[in-house]
Amino acid sequence: MSKDIINYQHNGTSICVRDYWNKTQLLFDGAVIDTRKGFISFGGYTLCGTIGTDLVTARSTLSFVGEVISLAINDQVVATAWKA
Repeated sequence: MSKDIINYQHNGTSICVRDYWNKTQLLFDGAVIDTRKGFISFGGYTLCGTIGTDLVTARSTLSFVGEVISLAINDQVVATAWKA
């Protein structure tokens, strides 16, 4: 079972960060662009993709009780979410 962590629209493209029990994915219009596999994050991670000339990154930062996921376009944070 999957759970959408972040949904965002950019220049007509739907961007989604989706979490499964064993992986996290970055999707553009439903197509998988980047995947991080594993049960536990020890140091955080970054998923990357491009839309035209725009760089899209989903960055995980560990906190004491979970993760903060930040979605950025060209290094400008556009959305954040907390993940347990």
